[in-house]
Amino acid sequence: IRSAEDQNIVGKKQIAGLKYNGKEFYDGTLYIVKRGKTAKCSASISANNSMELKASYGMMSKSQTWTKL
Repeated sequence: IRSAEDQNIVGKKQIAGLKYNGKEFYDGTLYIVKRGKTAKCSASISANNSMELKASYGMMSKSQTWTKL
């Protein structure tokens, strides 16, 4: 994070520790800025320049697809 109202989070990585197994990224951590906590995450890249990021925190999980413009 490069700039924020809360200076305590500047310099923190939002996504860190992902490992690659030749097919997908796994075993990473995602920093949740609004809650000040971290969640487990994984990611996969598709052929159409998009990335699906999955995060789980306790019993909750969420996925988002990001597309490169």
